[in-house]
Amino acid sequence: MRDDRYDLVMHLVTTADGAEEFYTKSNNNARSEGLELARELDQKTMAVWSAHPHFHVIPNVPGETFQQKVNRCIHAIEDYIKPCSSSLRTKRFLVSQVKFPGDLTKETFDMRVNFLRKRNRNIEEDKLVRRGNNDSNIYIRWTKKI
Repeated sequence: MRDDRYDLVMHLVTTADGAEEFYTKSNNNARSEGLELARELDQKTMAVWSAHPHFHVIPNVPGETFQQKVNRCIHAIEDYIKPCSSSLRTKRFLVSQVKFPGDLTKETFDMRVNFLRKRNRNIEEDKLVRRGNNDSNIYIRWTKKI
């Protein structure tokens, strides 16, 4: 259900992780957790959504304003909803039966994508892709930097 319900998932990292000077309970009556618990809950939330095919993390960047963070989020959404000629886009389709023209060949393979935990704040997305059949696989690491 998680992967089919939402087209895109944006996760804005808590200020408790990387922008601690802005983390406060005074402007939010519903907030009761301290820094450590807020970080822990944030990591758990990311873990739940990390396998979504269009999951984007918007981390805190030192010296950046909240509006700049929001703008990065907006740009990520715009990149998702409208094709841009200057960026590489990949579309994948699940098909059960396709009749290919005679001059085209088809290749059937298994593909597994593992999203890696980020240890560097300058990396927006880090994943390991395995593609192949049986014992013949290639592995590709994709890193998207901010």
